[in-house]
Amino acid sequence: MAELAQIGITDENVKCLEKLKRSEYFDEMQDAARFAASLAINKKLYIGKDLINIGTKLNTRWNTSLVDPDYFFRNFIKHCELCPSDYGIGLRSLIILGLDYIYSKIKDSEDILIGEFFDD
Repeated sequence: MAELAQIGITDENVKCLEKLKRSEYFDEMQDAARFAASLAINKKLYIGKDLINIGTKLNTRWNTSLVDPDYFFRNFIKHCELCPSDYGIGLRSLIILGLDYIYSKIKDSEDILIGEFFDD
């Protein structure tokens, strides 16, 4: 089976990315998506989740190989067996989980402090 080629995210994820971009922490939304995936790994947001079934009504945003050109995330997903059937879907799910977490923290805030995401 071919790996997921295009990463889609939810409408709420797009709002989160737009807010992160406006905060000027990230030049590109892809960078913020990578940060969200990293945060999902750091916070272990994937525990107890079926990564194949994360997210509904997804909007295609990026090519999987552009978000993860060096296979860092997909290799992590592979070695930890987070989503054995499709590492691209695992990456998409980490991005969605991370963006959902971030948005829950920033949606009602004017000021965004990235370091606060790691404090709790």
